[in-house]
Amino acid sequence: MRRRHAMRIVAGYAGRQIHRIRERREAALRLQVWGRGLAARRVVASLRRTREMVVSATVLQAWARERQARRTLAALRRARQIVWSVMIMQAWAKGFQAR
Repeated sequence: MRRRHAMRIVAGYAGRQIHRIRERREAALRLQVWGRGLAARRVVASLRRTREMVVSATVLQAWARERQARRTLAALRRARQIVWSVMIMQAWAKGFQAR
């Protein structure tokens, strides 16, 4: 009777150990799967990006053109401002000279 009790205790301990090992293995597997999922997600994201790039190559070109146009417009505006300021300065200098 006592032996059976001892066996049960030992069995319980062993069962707990097995359970713990299994849990650890499952956790490791889950981590692996999660890492794989992350990698897969990354791959999917890159694929989506490439697909978007393929789809929006023309869009990107248009966007680049637009940006270039905006930049040139900004540069023109800046140049115009500079020209204006120079002209004002010259007029002011002329007035100063004439005075």
